[in-house]
Amino acid sequence: MRIHSGEKPYECPVCNKKYTRNCSLKVHMRTHSGERPYKCNECDARFRSSGSLRYHTKTHSGEIFKCDLCDSEFGARCSLVVHMRIHTGERPYECEVCGSKFIRSYGLKVHMRIHTGEKPYECSECGFKFCYRNDLNEHMRIHTGEKPYECTVCPSKFRVNRELKEHMKIHERVKNFQGFYETD
Repeated sequence: MRIHSGEKPYECPVCNKKYTRNCSLKVHMRTHSGERPYKCNECDARFRSSGSLRYHTKTHSGEIFKCDLCDSEFGARCSLVVHMRIHTGERPYECEVCGSKFIRSYGLKVHMRIHTGEKPYECSECGFKFCYRNDLNEHMRIHTGEKPYECTVCPSKFRVNRELKEHMKIHERVKNFQGFYETD
């Protein structure tokens, strides 16, 4: 019934993400603790949920679903069905507000935050809220000082990849400018 009502009474005390079922919250909490209690007997890989382990073990048993149009392989038939929408262009999930269409239901769910103003991801340092987890992850680098994107030409480092891409344009302009004078 909670699926229909939208009620999510189980909330993560770390990131405030909410769930309809307590077992889903328990699996989620492992993302914060790093706990991976499910171990593959074939290769010692570890997983947060039994479902992830079942999906992984199909790679060992050979039960793989292959795309006929590209080299992609999947451990579940439903994943192949969703993948095929990339090739067919099918987008069955449509926003009732603006008409945008999506391959996955989750894409529509995340998109709806634009219309509802929902911002479920909150910075634990300053309280700033975000629509998307990736935006929160990028924001957290302000607090940590982490700059994982490094220029291959000079020692500059950047907090987000788009800043590095913009920076690389400077090197390209300098290269083109030098090449202009070398041809004369």
